[in-house]
Amino acid sequence: MPPSAPVPNPKTKKNASMKLTAVSCVVLLVLLIIVVHLILAQKREAAARARAEKEKIEREKAAKELEQIEALRAQDNAWKQTTDRTTALAQDKKYDEAVAVLEEFIRQWPSGKYLESANEEIAKAKELKAKAINEILADIRQKAAELAEKAGLEKAAELCSGYNGPFASETKDARNLMSKNYLSELKSIQEKKLADAEKLKQDTLTKIVECILAADIPGALSVLDKLSDKELAAQFSDIAKTIREVAKFDETLMDALSKADGMKLKIIHGNKPKTISLTGKINDDGSLSGKRQVGKVAATINFGTKDIPWEEKIRILNDKLSPQALALASLVNAVKEKNWDSAAKCIPDGTIISDQLSERLETIASDTREQAAANEKEQNQKTPAPAKEEDNLKFSKGDIVLDASVFKKKRFEGADYDDRVQKIEFTVRVANNHFKLPLNNYTLHSMIVGSHVTSKDVYSILEKKRKS
Repeated sequence: MPPSAPVPNPKTKKNASMKLTAVSCVVLLVLLIIVVHLILAQKREAAARARAEKEKIEREKAAKELEQIEALRAQDNAWKQTTDRTTALAQDKKYDEAVAVLEEFIRQWPSGKYLESANEEIAKAKELKAKAINEILADIRQKAAELAEKAGLEKAAELCSGYNGPFASETKDARNLMSKNYLSELKSIQEKKLADAEKLKQDTLTKIVECILAADIPGALSVLDKLSDKELAAQFSDIAKTIREVAKFDETLMDALSKADGMKLKIIHGNKPKTISLTGKINDDGSLSGKRQVGKVAATINFGTKDIPWEEKIRILNDKLSPQALALASLVNAVKEKNWDSAAKCIPDGTIISDQLSERLETIASDTREQAAANEKEQNQKTPAPAKEEDNLKFSKGDIVLDASVFKKKRFEGADYDDRVQKIEFTVRVANNHFKLPLNNYTLHSMIVGSHVTSKDVYSILEKKRKS
């Protein structure tokens, strides 16, 4: 019999099983411990990562907060520097530079806490600038007005345009407008002054010329003596001197004659021209004396300046009066004689009244000629034409037959007796029984004559007609 296998010991088997179980438990325990350890390690690692992430976040937050704090501190510093600078610029009235500084701050800090304040400061700076400009313009305007009263409008205009202080460029347009207004006012005043001066000059010229054309030399002198404007009086100084010479014409003539003893002089005495020798004596009555030789007898003749022909007066005073005075005196003499053509030839050359005198004398002479022509024409019309053959013929009684037919309307117009009117019509027929004489050159005059209602001796011409 083969050897039999050893019979296992149940107890040994049990122990072995127990050992195996123990080992498994140990292994499981080790595994569990490992797993737990791993889990705990993972948790610790996760917690460490979480702590690290939290610390990182906290560090970043702290860094960001610090950065923000630094940024705010920098913005505060920048704002303080900006406000300090803009304040100084505003005190110096440099508002544009202040606005530029504030705008630069806004560009640097577009979303900062001082954005609104910066915009407010910009608006304030602009407002201050506008106020300063208005104050400067008001000051210039006041000073210009004061200067205009003291030194004239031209100086005021120069003050406005020549300003070179603060905001000169900003106020340029307004100042130029003020200057232009002053110059425009000055021009208007000057033009009015010139116009008034010219009108006064023309009025004075007209008055003097009218006085001269009326042979009123004292009146012309009165006009000149009333001139209060020195500039205008200076323009009339030459003609005033000439007119004064003419005003003393007779006085100068008498003085010359009183010193001309023995001078031959032609006078009109007894409506006859005579030549005498002056004695150089002025009588008590103001007349002059001269001797005229008649045969062997020397007759003394007393005469006045009115007895001296005008040509003699001019000859005597030729070297005593200026050429203008002699011409003007001759003009006045011609005016007295109504000799306008002669007066026009005596106008003084180169005087202020020459042109107007020439125009007026030309007008008067033309009017005089026209009037003379009209008078001559009227006289010619009144003068009968030369007699013709038929003019020797005459109408006899019965050659002309007139027949008047009157027709009265029975109807009266007007309500009251005083207003009543009766219409009357009449027809006149003319018959010429002369076989040679026509009626072509005759005019028929017809009239209706009525007697007064209450006064029968009073007649009225009710209607008159004329027919050729």
